[in-house]
Amino acid sequence: MSKIHDELQVLQGILEARRSGRTTLPITDTENEVRAMGSARGGEYPPVERAGLGDGYKMCVRNATRFLSGARALRDAGQCRNAHIMLTLALEELGSAIQLYEAGRSGVEDWDAWWRRYFTHPKKLESKVLELPRMEEIDARLTLVREELLHVDFDTDSESFVAPREDDDLDLRELLTREAAYVEAVLRAMPTHAFERWEIKDMVAQSPDIAPSVLYARIEEFLDQEPPVSERALLFAIARDLGRSPDDFTAGFERWKKLGPKARLYMGLLQRVQDRMKKEGGTEGTD
Repeated sequence: MSKIHDELQVLQGILEARRSGRTTLPITDTENEVRAMGSARGGEYPPVERAGLGDGYKMCVRNATRFLSGARALRDAGQCRNAHIMLTLALEELGSAIQLYEAGRSGVEDWDAWWRRYFTHPKKLESKVLELPRMEEIDARLTLVREELLHVDFDTDSESFVAPREDDDLDLRELLTREAAYVEAVLRAMPTHAFERWEIKDMVAQSPDIAPSVLYARIEEFLDQEPPVSERALLFAIARDLGRSPDDFTAGFERWKKLGPKARLYMGLLQRVQDRMKKEGGTEGTD
């Protein structure tokens, strides 16, 4: 567990730096990934297309899921205080995911303000469009004593420092259980394949006569991505987005799945023939 302990020390430093407003400590891998979506010039971050926002959204959700898994592993190992740190970082990433989702849904008018908000921590998990569970549902008493449970405190009566609770403290374990349930509830509330559904709507809006096979082939790619989603739920959602009958749309997708392999084989063969003809034509033109 020494490696995990070392990593947690770094994570704790990052968390404390964010809370105190310091900016000299390293950022997380996910922040690096999202920053890489555009090349920053002179310390400025650029506008990001919806596809890039979608990439960042999925990265943040995946990272939050990893933090939650890490918290569970630490809890099972009896390290409740360290598990709480991981849960806090999971909530930070979910806050970023919410901001990315809303940017993809409604657009961004002021990118400078948007980026400042993106790199501001801690984040409040608030949304005007998503139905998120409320943090206040966690027992107020446990919320108030969080500092006592997790940090070295100072008792003014005895004028001495007080050690935090031990990992096997019942109040600490209860706090961890409730907060883990909250992170899980927020993860469930995050829409899956939202950006892909917007892409489909844009495709149809730009080309109303687009062939159903093109849509079905794209949907097939969505279903192979993470996070996993119910095929029926995704098809019904897209059908509603497009104003089509969900049953008819689903039936069409079932037909596509039977014909799709043959169609892809044919398209692959056709592409190879075209490539060969271009190559031969290019060769003749150089002789």
